[in-house]
Amino acid sequence: SINAEYMGEKETKEYLEAQAISEKERLEYEAAQRQLDKETQDVKSAEQTLDNLRKELEVALNKVKKEQDEYEKAQEIMEKEKKEMDEAKKYLDTQKQELDEAQKKKKKKKKKKKK
Repeated sequence: SINAEYMGEKETKEYLEAQAISEKERLEYEAAQRQLDKETQDVKSAEQTLDNLRKELEVALNKVKKEQDEYEKAQEIMEKEKKEMDEAKKYLDTQKQELDEAQKKKKKKKKKKKK
């Protein structure tokens, strides 16, 4: 009878130990699950941040491209205006040269008349 009682106590003790181990494992599993959930949330948050940065970068790149296009157009306009100014200068230089030559001829005629 004492032996059976002892066996009963031993089994009860083993059962309680097994239950305690089971409870400890359950708590560890729950803690691990919470950690995993937190890390998953951190990853989602990081992905969102990355996505936002990607969008900001895209906007900035589009702005730079637009500014570059505007700069190139302004450059083309300036080159066109420079050509026009060069042509106008050539024309004025030619006009001045013709005027100078006409004045020289006039002076020569006056000198001939004086003589």
